[in-house]
Amino acid sequence: MDTVKAEQLQRIGSFFIGIVVTIGYLTAFPCAFLIALFSPIVFANRHVGPFLGLATMLFYFQATFSILPTIYCLWKNYVKRRYKKMYFFCLLPALLFATGLEISTIALAINNLIFR
Repeated sequence: MDTVKAEQLQRIGSFFIGIVVTIGYLTAFPCAFLIALFSPIVFANRHVGPFLGLATMLFYFQATFSILPTIYCLWKNYVKRRYKKMYFFCLLPALLFATGLEISTIALAINNLIFR
């Protein structure tokens, strides 16, 4: 009886986490899309080469366009009761965006040190 109740509580908790994450990502998607859309502005710096600029653009676009498939995979795993995978998909776009932001910031700092 306790395992049934624990599983039901986990299902309800996962449902609410899924709702919050879905709403959060759907509201963040337009902003992330605009950031990705305006990422070519990195070429305004005359010292940024094509490789660095394209890498920065790629990171922003991959984070932005991972949001919608992630929401699908999140709810697919919820229905199949794979809650650990569901939690992973909750974090995936945020991790990709943070990684892209970190890498592009570090690359720009290194680039500015070299071409100063």
